[in-house]
Amino acid sequence: YNPYGTLSDTFLPRYDNVTFYLEKGQGRLAIVDSEEFSDKMPKLDKKTSFIMCFKAVLFFPHHFEDILSVAQTFDPDIHLRRDELQAIQQQALKRFKIIYDDHLKFVLDQGITLQQATVVRPLNPDKVKRLEKVIADWLRLQHNDKYMTPDLLGSDPETAIAKFHQDFLPRFLVHLYVFFTRMLEENAQSYEGRASSMTELLRIRTLEFTKQHACYNTFIETVCAIPRDMLKLKYETSFLHYHLLDLILNELVKEGEIAYYNRELGYGGRTIHCIFC
Repeated sequence: YNPYGTLSDTFLPRYDNVTFYLEKGQGRLAIVDSEEFSDKMPKLDKKTSFIMCFKAVLFFPHHFEDILSVAQTFDPDIHLRRDELQAIQQQALKRFKIIYDDHLKFVLDQGITLQQATVVRPLNPDKVKRLEKVIADWLRLQHNDKYMTPDLLGSDPETAIAKFHQDFLPRFLVHLYVFFTRMLEENAQSYEGRASSMTELLRIRTLEFTKQHACYNTFIETVCAIPRDMLKLKYETSFLHYHLLDLILNELVKEGEIAYYNRELGYGGRTIHCIFC
């Protein structure tokens, strides 16, 4: 099971079954599960040939032409299915772009180096003001919801919003930065506390968690200490915080403060929250 398989319409290949290594500066692939390996050219029917080509393109979409060239030695007519294979390539590249290319560009644009793997930068005042406006609009919408959160802001909604921005939002953002930092430091421990390559840097700066994660629970419990007189809530304060967190993270993507956010990455009841930062 790999939740990143949902980022495109094709399945995610098992890279743990592919062993890469360098030989005299050249990248090579080791043979895995070689019990049935033969160096003789197999005779393949067209369906099997296409499936093998399909899998190869999923593994290595940037090597499409090389794969197609080799595949023609098995099936001279494979070029007739070029459009189908290119569609598969584009789906694989779509996943590569989200997971690697866009994240790498974000890290480089932000000037985050290998030595800054766990850095978290606060929002500048202008972005906080824009965030306040988005949150105010959202709070008004919740206030007018007659079923879920009726009269959320009490008898004086605008005063309640101003109090919310003054008293609560700054604390929420501080604890959000603490949460990010703890998650980053936890990831960095897998790499002896620092990144030694850009791939490791991106891995450290990929935050994956569920609602059961200790750092996430600590964050929610901390910000749930919101005073009861600040908002007139029909439900527990956690209801507000879960949705507020989702709103803020989506806005941070729009503001270019994080590269990617998905609160339901994966399948069915096994989804995770995922942030590229």
